[in-house]
Amino acid sequence: MSTFARIRQLLTSEGDGRYECLTCHTRFDRQYQVCPSCGGYDIRRVEWLGGDERPPEKRA
Repeated sequence: MSTFARIRQLLTSEGDGRYECLTCHTRFDRQYQVCPSCGGYDIRRVEWLGGDERPPEKRA
């Protein structure tokens, strides 16, 4: 993907929820240090979570 195509995608996206709070499962377009919904501290990129929606350190 070209740089301009990526910029256009970022500017025109409806908000795909790239980050998710692992406490309340609210999705955000940007990463917060503290979840504005529940006050949780564990906010991760959705692609980091993998298919089972758990962080790598909690997978068995």
